[in-house]
Amino acid sequence: MGYYDDSIESHEESLLRLNEIVFDIAKIGENDLVLDAGCGVGGSSIWLAKLKGCKVIGISLAKKEIKLARKFSKQNKVNNFVRFEAMNMINTNFPDNFFDVIIAIESTCYIINKLFFFREASRILKQGERLIIADYFFNNLPSLKEKYYMNCINKESSINLCSFEDFKNFMRLSGFEAINQYNISSNIKGSYEKGIIKLSKLIETVPDPLLKKAILEEKKRNLLELFCLNRKILQYGIVSAIKI
Repeated sequence: MGYYDDSIESHEESLLRLNEIVFDIAKIGENDLVLDAGCGVGGSSIWLAKLKGCKVIGISLAKKEIKLARKFSKQNKVNNFVRFEAMNMINTNFPDNFFDVIIAIESTCYIINKLFFFREASRILKQGERLIIADYFFNNLPSLKEKYYMNCINKESSINLCSFEDFKNFMRLSGFEAINQYNISSNIKGSYEKGIIKLSKLIETVPDPLLKKAILEEKKRNLLELFCLNRKILQYGIVSAIKI
């Protein structure tokens, strides 16, 4: 997702703006060693290395993503600053007390047992250092009807969301404190609104029935998530914490 405010004119700018906000909250400096947990094809890792000049290690379970991330880091001439590895973020092979900062942007939503991730993050993060997560959360006290929509989101998007209160409890159990949440739901709605318009136009131009079906399914997921954001069943937030 991207972050929209009055200064944003394109989706690409909104993605960079979200990265800026996450990195500013993390207070990342050039001497920090950063783990990008669930790095995808490496966009945030590469941009962070270029912006801050710090060392970044990106990990993902998807080997195809890691292959692309390595290619993109070379193209952006930051391969001396960034390293990408195929690794499970709930069970890494990094030593204890290794990283200065861990960031996880829209990756914890895929973890079934989130406590495993927080315990691993606590193990590999230095004492007194920072964990920053940008992701979706559910309403803390949902009604039965809201629970129905929550189950639909988890099923349709193949994710496993929980409430922010659950997140806080997992973090405290794993040795984190100074836990803060920044609710930016209103700023990411633009991503959905623009995305739905784009998908609607794309459907009209695609002749392949299978591809058209896939686009329709994506539009359906976007509409469902936007509906839940508007009714505050779903929220998007940035969470920061310190390892004690």
